[in-house]
Order: sequence, then C-alpha cells, then structure tokens
Amino acid sequence: MNNVITGINPVKSYTGFTQKKTSTGGVLMNVTDSYKPGKSGNEPIIDINEVSRLLLENKITELDIVWSFGARGACSSPAIGTDGTIYMATCGCKVYAFDGETGKEKWEYGTGGSIQSSPSIGPDGTIYVGCDDRKVHAIDGKTGKEKWKFETEWRIITSPAVDRDGTVFVGGLDGKLYALDGNTGGKKWEFKTKGYVSSPVIGNDGMIYIGSRDNKVYALDKKTGKKVWKFSRKNLDYYSLAAGPDGTVYMGSCDGKITALNGKNGKTRWEYKMGSKLVSSPTVGADGTIYLVENDGKICALDGKTGKKKWECKTGQEMRSSSPSVGSDGMIYIGSDDNKVYAIDQKTGKVKKTYQMKVPVTSTPVAANDKIYIGGGDGSVLAVSSKPKIRKYIESLEPENNMEGRGKGDTSPPESRDKEITATIKMGDGFIDIGGVKLPVRKWDYLCNV
Repeated sequence: MNNVITGINPVKSYTGFTQKKTSTGGVLMNVTDSYKPGKSGNEPIIDINEVSRLLLENKITELDIVWSFGARGACSSPAIGTDGTIYMATCGCKVYAFDGETGKEKWEYGTGGSIQSSPSIGPDGTIYVGCDDRKVHAIDGKTGKEKWKFETEWRIITSPAVDRDGTVFVGGLDGKLYALDGNTGGKKWEFKTKGYVSSPVIGNDGMIYIGSRDNKVYALDKKTGKKVWKFSRKNLDYYSLAAGPDGTVYMGSCDGKITALNGKNGKTRWEYKMGSKLVSSPTVGADGTIYLVENDGKICALDGKTGKKKWECKTGQEMRSSSPSVGSDGMIYIGSDDNKVYAIDQKTGKVKKTYQMKVPVTSTPVAANDKIYIGGGDGSVLAVSSKPKIRKYIESLEPENNMEGRGKGDTSPPESRDKEITATIKMGDGFIDIGGVKLPVRKWDYLCNV
C-alpha cells in the first residue's frame, strides 16, 4: 500500500527535477512542468523513489544551514571543545565561543591585534591564541575571561600546540619557540632559530618539532628545549610539518617534494615528488595515510610508511592555505579558492559533496556531531548539517525503518523497489514542500552538491 502524505492546497504535481546552472556556476533544482493529478483529481503526488534517486545519486540537495554567525574579519579554522563548544578567531581581533548545536554566542574576547591562526585548547579547557600584538593569550574556555598574557619579541601568526601536561608551545616571527606554563604563562624555556618559526608539532616520543625559515627542521626535547637533531633542506616550506603516530615527521618544500623523516634521528625515510607546491600542512589520518594539498587544487593521499600514492583528486581551482580535515564519517573536508568546500571519500578519493559558499574558503572545515563547521573569509561562521533535512526525510521513508516495500537488508537502488512511495507536494515562494519538508528551488546563498 502506498504511503501518501497530503499537503495543504496543492497546486501542481511534479514527477522529477531538472537542473539549471546559476550565474555563479552553482546548480539549482527546478521541477518539471508535467502535471499528474492525484487520486482525487486535485491531490498531486511526487514519487519519493525518484526524488531519492536524484538526490542520493550524485545530484543535488539543499545545504541545511543549522546556524550561522557574522563576524568582523576573516575567520580561522574552528577548535571544538569536549562539550561541543566551537571556538574561532578572526582577523578582527576577536575570539568567539559558540554553542555547537544552536550557534548561540557564549562569549567574545578582544585582543590587541589581528589573529591569523586558529585557537588551541588545553586539557583543562583553556583557550590559547597567538596574535599580532606579539602576545600569547590564555582565555578561560567557559567564561571568556583572560587568564594570562605572555609577550614575545614580534608578531605571532601560528597556532600554539598544547601538551598533555598543559605546557604551551608557540613559535613566532622573532625566530623563537617558547615553552610556557599553561597555568601561569611563565616561560619554561626558549629556543632560537634564524628565521620565522612554524606552528610546533608534538611527537609521541618526548620531542617537539618545528620548521624555520632558515630552511631547517628542528627536533627538540620538549622538557628542556635542547636540540636533538636538525634537518636542512633548500626551499623548505617551514610551516608545513606534521607527525604520524609512529613518530615519522612529514615536511614539504617549495620545489614540490614531501619528505618523511625518522622522528628519532632526522634521517630520510622516503620522498615523494608532487606536481606543484604544497600549500598547507599535511594531515595524517588514523591509519597513517598522509593527505596533501597542492596549490593547483590537487589533493593526494599517500601511504605514510612507503610514500606510495593511493589516489589523487583534482578540485576546481587553486588552494591557498586550507589543510585537509579528516572526519569520522569517512570524508576528507577541504576548502578552496573556488568558493567551495569539498567532501572527499578517504578511501577512494572521489568527491562526494561540494558545498558552495559565497567567498573563498582558506580555513580548514571541521566535521563533528553530524555538522560541518566552516569559517569564511568574509567573517561568516557556518554550521551545516552533513545529512540535510531532505535526505533525513527520505531515509525515514525507507521500508526497513517504518514502511512496507523492501525487505531488511535489501540494498537495491530506490527506483528498483517493488513498492512505490508517494507524497503530496505544494509550491511556495522559493521552495517546494515535500511532505512538510521545504526544499529551496530558487535563490540560494549556499548550495550543496551530493
């Protein structure tokens, strides 16, 4: 028996969708003009199987914006607290805390200069951020009140790294790496290089790693700051460091190479030649896979042990600074200069979704709790659902959930099921209502291709 969901004052029936390109290159869904009366002659129906096929098989659906916020200045990549709080910094000299579910602003904290890196979270929930005012700011994560400030000799444009014992490591444009007491801000030690210092990377072997614009990678004892080894490389991308769970250190260079170093002694394990320059830090997956972004818009996955390429994926345009983010949903999320966020399958490298934004996305999107948190270059902060409403609605119509029509475990595509599922629709100003679920069909600021 068909499940017919009635609407209010239906005016027309539509049996499918067509796609139409917008002036910005996005895709809107328009309904066809074919009329098919319902059983009573004026109750139009739409075949949900067809909708499911169109939406779930690499077509288009709405971007379900859970909440949004307009900040002043470009936004950083988000940091997510254990309670789900979202922390973001901006070039507008502010750090914000939002409720991850509702987007309600919990607090804001003002600094004395622009913030060009992401905040970091300590084991006790303290927020740490470096700033153009030459200071490291420690902020109470619950109240937004200042705990302490530490002044360096020049600007700080990199993110701090926080160890399990609360020690805060931060590098600055003064060529130094500082180790600070997370509770008091007191300096434990400092290490001087001859160039700008990258965001530090904490290893599992008692060491901390930094890149410097003096074309060297340094491994330091994190307790004492004593140098254990250094690695020299011409054209080193000093900011592009990452460390794997086995202690391997990965770094990029301006000549298009990614090098894997033994974290204990600095010896080369393997090298991989890329097609163009690495534009951001590599990201290491839970299985040791290395994800790289080249400035020509190409994303590569390498075996962390051998350097062998697993797959590569070409996006629309060049990328500047967004690093890949590994989601628990099996996706890699990456922002691009073509105003899009890409969701890429970790195993295959295939693009599964594209989220169309208003401006280039240079920060790193982060996925958590069925949401994707995105900081925009225009100051926008977005939380979007990784499973939009229409998809949830269609899944609720699955026979194995609450209907007849398909046996449990049947994985046949929707259009091949024996039982047809139909729903009445109605048209509104800028949306189509499918069984009470409103799907935009005209003007969209944000779109999602799936």
